[in-house]
Amino acid sequence: MKDLAQTYFHRIRRAAATKYFLVLLIAGIWMLFFDRYNLIAQYRMEARIESLQADLAHYQRALEQVEAEQDRLQGDPEALERYAREKYFMKKAGEEVFVVVEE
Repeated sequence: MKDLAQTYFHRIRRAAATKYFLVLLIAGIWMLFFDRYNLIAQYRMEARIESLQADLAHYQRALEQVEAEQDRLQGDPEALERYAREKYFMKKAGEEVFVVVEE
């Protein structure tokens, strides 16, 4: 059993010493740490993708709210008038508008 283990150890050691193994080892290290898309870059890109997906979901919800408000305003003239008065301080002829700022 001891001879068998030594034989396999000797084969592994001899294979590790070959130039092919060294080239593969160097190429692997280069790809993991020094390449343009190394592990750190992959992590940063994944974090950026998650951030952009969260932003996309946020803006889709905001768009749905704006579209719902647009539908409401287009269907109800009184709501449109109230919106114009509140947001843009519009007034009817002969009216005065006072803006009260709460602190």
